[in-house]
Amino acid sequence: MLKILRNMNPKEWLLFSISLIFIVIQVWLDLELPDYMSDITRLIQTPGSEMNEILVAGGWMLLCALGSLITSLVVAGIAARIAANFSSNVRSKLFSKVQSFSMEEMNIFLRQVSLLVQPMTLCKYRCSLSLDCSFSLRHLFLQFGPY
Repeated sequence: MLKILRNMNPKEWLLFSISLIFIVIQVWLDLELPDYMSDITRLIQTPGSEMNEILVAGGWMLLCALGSLITSLVVAGIAARIAANFSSNVRSKLFSKVQSFSMEEMNIFLRQVSLLVQPMTLCKYRCSLSLDCSFSLRHLFLQFGPY
């Protein structure tokens, strides 16, 4: 797993660092929400407190929730960008590696792969068939069971 991270370029590491900063901000905002909730509860239970104080604390709580939402969206966007660039780099390197194979190396590779493909294909069909049967039977029992 660590070997594959060598394929990340400096731009992706920078984006990763930025996403860590946004994650820390999001966690801080999430941890601030209970404080504002306790302030609101205290203000409601205290006789003589004004509605304006409650609304201000509620506004700050809503801003924290909105900030947490925005930071989570930013982190999701950054993660998608990193994943797209990273997978593109890995696919490009893999393609150039496969293109550099000689015909002899390709034949050896194809013989080894063909030995793996057949059992995997049979297992895939067996698993697929068993799942199809179980879902069909479950649907029948759910549909006609009470009758």
